[in-house]
Amino acid sequence: MPVKYPEEIQKLIDIFEPFMVGCHLENAPKEAIEAAEKFKKWAWKREWKMSSHQSGDWWYFYTQF
Repeated sequence: MPVKYPEEIQKLIDIFEPFMVGCHLENAPKEAIEAAEKFKKWAWKREWKMSSHQSGDWWYFYTQF
């Protein structure tokens, strides 16, 4: 089942995802790099609130960067 992100987080993903090659950003403009950093901070904050064992989407977060 696809992960449903909050709208503001999905906007960040839409900015940086086209520049993802494997687990890294390549030839990404500053805007994409900043969006990826904001997404990572959001993901790490969520991890403090939920254990990775309680949610199946955590593997997605770790494989993105």
